[in-house]
Amino acid sequence: SDPAVSSPPDAAEHARLMEDAALAWSYFGRHTFVDTGLTAGTVSAAPGGRVNSEVTLWDVGSQINAIIAAADLRLIGGVMASDMIRKAVAALPTDVLEGTRLPPSNFSAQTLETTVAGFDSCDTGRLGIALGRAVAKGLVEKAEVMEILKTWQLETAVRDGAHYSHRSGRWQNTSQSHCTNYIVSGFAFFDQTVHPLQSQISDSADAQIATLYQTASLGA
Repeated sequence: SDPAVSSPPDAAEHARLMEDAALAWSYFGRHTFVDTGLTAGTVSAAPGGRVNSEVTLWDVGSQINAIIAAADLRLIGGVMASDMIRKAVAALPTDVLEGTRLPPSNFSAQTLETTVAGFDSCDTGRLGIALGRAVAKGLVEKAEVMEILKTWQLETAVRDGAHYSHRSGRWQNTSQSHCTNYIVSGFAFFDQTVHPLQSQISDSADAQIATLYQTASLGA
């Protein structure tokens, strides 16, 4: 936390936090599709609201992180967490883009049908980070995950350390992005090398201003 908490919460606060965690986890109990093991991306609980089954690999990465957290908090058992992660990964669909097999940009967590064609490297990196955490926690083995996803040709999306996304029917270099440094470890999980952006921060005022401009150019 910020500022850091020097002592753990008392029993009442701990109980309140656990109640909050259980409420958050209940989303996955209510909105995970039994056939695929994937969870709906968003849900509107307002009158006339609906369940939106469309997801990206970023959402799937968030789902895996939620499963890890639920296991850490003992909301579910380790075996159940492992089974849930395996089922979700096994359900991930694959498209063919210009002769290359890659996961689609957007798809239905319920039917697995592609809703937006293309490939997103940032979302894929987020998934890799989550899978790396699941492996580090001992919930799955890297070898079994890689076996499930062995048809993905991620090497076509990484060229000389730059990551590419397939948008509007063509490949685009998306390395000048806010996500680049974040997804380095995610692509490393998939045995692909993405180079981080090099910071220009120094004691020089000119270099610091240049860094601000570079950061602004990446977007929000």
